[in-house]
Amino acid sequence: MDDGIRERHGLTTGNQGIVITETERHVCLEGHAGDRNLTEWQARYLAAKMYRLARRIRARREAYEQSKEQPA
Repeated sequence: MDDGIRERHGLTTGNQGIVITETERHVCLEGHAGDRNLTEWQARYLAAKMYRLARRIRARREAYEQSKEQPA
């Protein structure tokens, strides 16, 4: 079954297991209870990665919307 997942980006350090999942319209952060103890570096890394993914999704959505407006 296709759940729309395009990419997964993992970060595992110590007891933190974090996965950023990019779907067609969303960027999701998945993990477990240890994720609350992120180091500053991990938090910056995740924020930057999620920002870049969200920007790519936004660009794809805008391109799709423009292609729908163009007559065939």
